[in-house]
Amino acid sequence: MKKYVSLALALVMVFALAACAQNPIENTEDLQKDTLTPAENNDAPNESGETDESGETDENALPDYTYLSEGIGEDGFYIGVKASDIVTLPEYKGISAPVTVTAADPDKVNDEIYNLLKSLGETVEITDRAVKDGDTLNIDYVGSVDGVEFSGGNTHGMGTEVTIGVTRYIDGFLPQLIGHMPGENFDIEVTFPENYGSEELNGKDAIFNITINYIVDYDVENGITDAVAEKLGYESAGELREAIDDYVIRNSRNEFISALYDESEISEIPASVQKNVEDYARYNAEQTYGVDLATFCQYLGTTEEEYLAHAVETIGKSFLAAQAIAELENITVTDEDIVAGGYESAAEVFGVGYVKRYILLQTKVPEFIIANAVIG
Repeated sequence: MKKYVSLALALVMVFALAACAQNPIENTEDLQKDTLTPAENNDAPNESGETDESGETDENALPDYTYLSEGIGEDGFYIGVKASDIVTLPEYKGISAPVTVTAADPDKVNDEIYNLLKSLGETVEITDRAVKDGDTLNIDYVGSVDGVEFSGGNTHGMGTEVTIGVTRYIDGFLPQLIGHMPGENFDIEVTFPENYGSEELNGKDAIFNITINYIVDYDVENGITDAVAEKLGYESAGELREAIDDYVIRNSRNEFISALYDESEISEIPASVQKNVEDYARYNAEQTYGVDLATFCQYLGTTEEEYLAHAVETIGKSFLAAQAIAELENITVTDEDIVAGGYESAAEVFGVGYVKRYILLQTKVPEFIIANAVIG
């Protein structure tokens, strides 16, 4: 089912619809294996499959989304559509490509690791550097006015987490922590607002004695451990790191290839392509976000008609451009490619046509373009 999950995420929709609205998918979701299941609603299959006549769930049953293969032949091409006749392609052989399409950008890898550790709550306590703006800290404090401690102004050594620039404290409180070191004890001065809500404190000057216990951070260099990998369904830290590298490279390739597809000119978008894209747009909203497309479009501040029109224009162009290149260069996807890629379950869920088109769009055609590109 792992390949089923990666297909369900279908990055092509993510990069193709990026121009339409901010896509709320987090990058780290694509690294979490076997976590994406059909949305829990009355109209969608439940996450484990179908129910038998007794009402019991068949845990081995797969959901059926083979309607996403309608109009697509078992070669992955749209039936009755010769894309090379309706697509004017840009130059796609011998073009310049950035090195990031073949080697993972270290900065982006570190960003992915940071976000992944953050999403999992895999924190470490940093004590060997000064506090910076935006840091999350664990601190203790004792507040006093005119030398007298006041109620609610003492953490009693229990520690509390604050994030500079995010946590709402008295104006000027958190910025005064910047530059201090964990383990340091010092005083800061603040003034309570006139309308603070306490007669004892309204408009009063106060002194807080601060102890910075540690900075809460994420160990990008060493934080990917076997234990973290296992949480995400990977066998080892090495396997997860390799997946992160692959993910970063794939995103870079998607950006590069998507920009290339976008340079294509389409004389027409056949009805079968339009229906297929619209079906997938509805599937994407329902199964990825758990709402129907109309509701999803409300979240995005657009109409269903506008969203579908943009989807057909952008995604349809990508699908047809990829098919046109495949036609011209005799690029094919075989049943053996499905087996070699581990897509057998995906073919059952989405249909052979959808899977082969996916492989053409996401793997075969991009690999051809990059293999014939000048890297660097």
